[in-house]
Amino acid sequence: MKKFSVLFVLIALIATTGITKAQSPSALSGKTFILVMKDGSGHGEEIKDQMSFNNGQVTSSYLALYGYPSATVSENARSNGAGFTFTATGAAGTLVYEGALEEEYITGSIQVTNKSGQQSTMYFRGATEAAWKAMTGQTQVAE
Repeated sequence: MKKFSVLFVLIALIATTGITKAQSPSALSGKTFILVMKDGSGHGEEIKDQMSFNNGQVTSSYLALYGYPSATVSENARSNGAGFTFTATGAAGTLVYEGALEEEYITGSIQVTNKSGQQSTMYFRGATEAAWKAMTGQTQVAE
């Protein structure tokens, strides 16, 4: 009977305190990337942007100019970095980002749906601020 009581107490403790699954650390959180975007058709100029990832949120300096708020980012670990997705919704339409982080570099695509429902695809590539500066000598998007 005593063993049964101890077992019951242990089960009750586990049930009331819960067992939490350890979360893997974010590969993106706390990082800022400078990147360029271009229409998938190859037309038009490259658009420069600066994206900051913090605590499951992503903020784009370019999208902020058009009233887009920060977005919740979903991240999945990969052996060589991380994959990520997020959706930015604003008055001009919806942008669905899908990308990959590999070391200090990000690449990906953006599915753009404007407010009229027209769709297009853009592609982006970029690097952390330090890697961008090493490649280009520039430290800011606006240079």
